[in-house]
Amino acid sequence: MTDRTLLSVGYSIPGFSDGFLDFGSDRSLLDADVVLFQPTFAGYGTDAPYLGKRRLSDYDAPRAVDHCRRWRQELVEVLRAGKTLVVFLPPMEEVYVHLGQKTVSGTGRNQKVTHIVEQLTNYSALPFDLGTIIPKGGSEIRVVGDLKQLAPYWAAFGDRSPYKVYLKEPTGTPILTAKAPDAIVGLLVRSGKGTAILMPPIEYDEDEFTTTNKKGEAIWTREAVAFGSQFVNALLELDRALRAEGETTPAPDWVFSSTYSLATEATLEEQAVGKEKEIEGLRMERDVLKAKAAEVASLRDLLYESGKPLEDAILRALKAIDFTATPFHEDDSEFDAIFSATEGRFLGEAEGKNDKAVSVDKLDQLERNIREDFARRDDGTYAKGVLFGNAFRLREPSLRPDFFTQKCHAAAARGKVALVRTTDLFPLVRYLEQHSDPNFAANCRRAILGAEGTIVVFPAIPAAGT
Repeated sequence: MTDRTLLSVGYSIPGFSDGFLDFGSDRSLLDADVVLFQPTFAGYGTDAPYLGKRRLSDYDAPRAVDHCRRWRQELVEVLRAGKTLVVFLPPMEEVYVHLGQKTVSGTGRNQKVTHIVEQLTNYSALPFDLGTIIPKGGSEIRVVGDLKQLAPYWAAFGDRSPYKVYLKEPTGTPILTAKAPDAIVGLLVRSGKGTAILMPPIEYDEDEFTTTNKKGEAIWTREAVAFGSQFVNALLELDRALRAEGETTPAPDWVFSSTYSLATEATLEEQAVGKEKEIEGLRMERDVLKAKAAEVASLRDLLYESGKPLEDAILRALKAIDFTATPFHEDDSEFDAIFSATEGRFLGEAEGKNDKAVSVDKLDQLERNIREDFARRDDGTYAKGVLFGNAFRLREPSLRPDFFTQKCHAAAARGKVALVRTTDLFPLVRYLEQHSDPNFAANCRRAILGAEGTIVVFPAIPAAGT
């Protein structure tokens, strides 16, 4: 695939900085065989908001308008030249722009100047008839018919591609929809000699995919570069497959009149409709099973995740050992977990680290949260602090060193905070998922209560669970 070239506008592919162009670039896309395009206003400066939305600065407003106009023409030329164009459909960005127009009313001191602003969206950069764009997203996506050349790409990245908008009555061939079949989230458009595929963008966690070098500069991790290489190869392979398809002559409208109808064709079409209904029913059953499987599989997040996925897995683990557990969000306060049982009331914070131990900073945050929680309550008692750590999270658990720094241990001892390695929760929850064992769950809760500044040592899994 080295003979094919790719340029990406507005979407940063890990490890592919040489092929990246920002939205304000003036480079021609005709240099590329494959173009990935994502319209975005992220790089433009703003003034005071207008009607609750971004208003681009007077310097950037005309530039954004010009850039949208230029990209529309450039994308038309890309397709006219027979190239493959992949368009990511990002969240709709609605901004206001002032292009120098103004009105003046009154005279003298009563004179009032009103600057006229216009609305602009990032989708103004696309030269397609997208019908009505609905700025709502979701993750439940269904395939329309046979994806053909796109199938390998979607198999590899579909799970990472929640939709950010959906389209009503666009011009083109629908290939992906939301749960409602008229909510189009993927579209194929043939124009000139080229093919455009419009679909949801691939998501990745930039914080997890970046690290710093010795100079303190942000760089991509090895995992990020491998992901980026897989993505680029998938786009180039998609281009190769589309080109290998060859050209066919579109059937003229008159061919489909009753004059040229075939009885066998009508019978087969009717049978196909019946099979489609059967397939839809099976697809719904499959989706339910996959959702349940994904929920169960999320327990493995205790082993390697960070951020919100780790927090969600911890809450599920706490519920499995019969805690009442929820996150807390109110005003400016946000606690990862508040959980309680007959043993008492607890407040927890979670931290996942790529390749280091959990530091005392997270413990400081936990102690601040405990004090804030105490101030909110009227019972005059402090919640017991629990720090959940998933250190060196990309290593196999048995190969990881101490999950918490020495300072973290010392501070935990002073505050009698329980330290929980999230990998220790996994076997407990796996056992309780399969066995109803209230006594074992109670022993797990008591282990957390009894750890005062130490790592929690949970009870051994009963023999039935081994």
